[in-house]
Amino acid sequence: RAGGFIVFVVFLCYYVMGSLLLPHGAGPDYTAHFDGAEFIYQHGRLAVLPADEEQLHFTAYGSSRTLRPPLSYLTSAIVAHTLDWLGLDRRSLFRFGSALLCALTVTLIFCGTRRYFQDTWYATCAALLVGLLPQFTFIASHLNDDSAAIFSVSLLTYCLILLFQKRLSNGTALLTGVAFGLVILSKFTAWLFL
Repeated sequence: RAGGFIVFVVFLCYYVMGSLLLPHGAGPDYTAHFDGAEFIYQHGRLAVLPADEEQLHFTAYGSSRTLRPPLSYLTSAIVAHTLDWLGLDRRSLFRFGSALLCALTVTLIFCGTRRYFQDTWYATCAALLVGLLPQFTFIASHLNDDSAAIFSVSLLTYCLILLFQKRLSNGTALLTGVAFGLVILSKFTAWLFL
């Protein structure tokens, strides 16, 4: 348990630092991602069309991130509200939601690998291999919906490891159900894993 906590804290700090250093505007569809979290932050709810259409940013291909599964934007809005007292730019605070989801992902990879192989060395290598990948670090450092998809699929994979290694319990069944729900709330492409 202590190992998982250490992995979480180290990678959360690493990704938060990356999110503070990454220039604003970096990443594909930056404005659309920001809009998805900003609407939830400002209104405390999901956007409803056509009533909220005037307040939304639509991309060149006519879409809005507020029409996608909202897990990453909900997380970013909640984290931004929680950390408002820091006085940081809201764009940075929204990025902390992705940093949190990706730090949790690396922690799940560490815990799942350790549980599956019964070896902390394998678990540490797996966490470092994924957590330090440049593309994963980029995903963790900017606001996007990939962070929620990767997190939710990692949680479901961890639940499958639990189910594989021991008999079904109420707690494991509940956690697996939550993981299924989070996959559905994360991103359409994550549904392929289901």
